[in-house]
This record gives sequence, structure tokens and C-alpha cells, in this order.
Amino acid sequence: REALCASVEGLQPEGEVAGELAAARAHWAALAPAPEPQREALEARFRRAVERIESRLAALEATATQRERLQRLIEAAAPLGEAQNPKAARGRLRGLIEECHEVERTGADVTALRQALEAAAARLDDRDREAAAQREQRQHGNADRFATLCARLEGLVTADNLRQAERQLKEAQLELRQLGPLPSKAMEDQLRARFAAAREALAARLAE
Repeated sequence: REALCASVEGLQPEGEVAGELAAARAHWAALAPAPEPQREALEARFRRAVERIESRLAALEATATQRERLQRLIEAAAPLGEAQNPKAARGRLRGLIEECHEVERTGADVTALRQALEAAAARLDDRDREAAAQREQRQHGNADRFATLCARLEGLVTADNLRQAERQLKEAQLELRQLGPLPSKAMEDQLRARFAAAREALAARLAE
């Protein structure tokens, strides 16, 4: 029993230690009872040795599990910056950030995960700015086309060929319905008022 105690006390949490521990426990159980004076001390010594190695094995297993979890989270964060749906990607990113905080509270090193999350967030921010710039460019393009329509109608008011002017008025109204958003409501109101004034002036000429 003393030899078994020493054997278990010398175990290291590596290799086939789980099998060695199981064999030691089975051997311990199969031994004849120790003399009464030493029994309690030997039982306690063996129990402490077993608990020590089991605790170390559990800690290693937890560390390995945490490491695997961190790797999964890093792999999940990596593609988010280029996701087809940025809005959904941000929702997923928020969930990963919460998981990062949860893992960090266990004392694990989350540096690599933080870097992956920050990189994904930065790329999504860049894409938001790019999309906003493209949206603004389209809106200004719509405003320029609207102003061109207004100018075209204003020029038709004094046109000599009223039949052609009437056809161009219909074309302008159709094109107006196809225009997208403008940069601001104020600009839209101003251009619509300008277009309406030109349309009314041209309609008055057509009615002559």
C-alpha cells in the first residue's frame, strides 16, 4: 500500500496517466486490509494522491476545452468582416463578443480572439462607410438628374414645337418617377416645386 501511494503521488498528468491511475485504484481495492494502526493513514494518503492527480487532470482537460472553444470563436469571427449580410454579421459579432467576455472571466488569455473580433468590427465599419459614400454618391446623382429634368422642362416652356414639348413632358414625368432618393428632404421639396412650376407653365402653353 505504501508503494502504491508513492506510485500515485509520482504520477504526472500526461501520457496514459488515466489508465495508470485506474490500475492503481483497482490494485488498491484488491489488497488485503492493512493493519489497523496504519490503515487510516494509508487510506488518507492514497485518497489525497488520487485527488491531486484527478484535480490536475481535470484542470488540464478544462484548459484544453477552453483552448478549443477559443479557436472555434476565432474561426467564427474571421469571416464576419466579409459576410454578404453586414447587418447579420454585426449581430453574430455581438454574440461572439459576449462569449469572449464569458471566456475572459475564466482567466483564459483571449488576446487572439480580441484581435479577430476587432479586425472583423473594423472591416464592417469600413464597409459601412463605403456603403454610405456610395449611397451619398447615388443620391447626389439623383439630385443632378432631377435638376436636369427641371431645366429641360423650363426650356420647353418657350419651345416652338409644342407637340414635341408635350412628348418630352411625358418622358420627364416618367423619368421623375424612376428617380431614387435625394440627399435631403429639403432638396427634394425644392426640386419638386421647381419641376411642378415648370410643368404648370408648360401645361398652360399646351392649353393655348
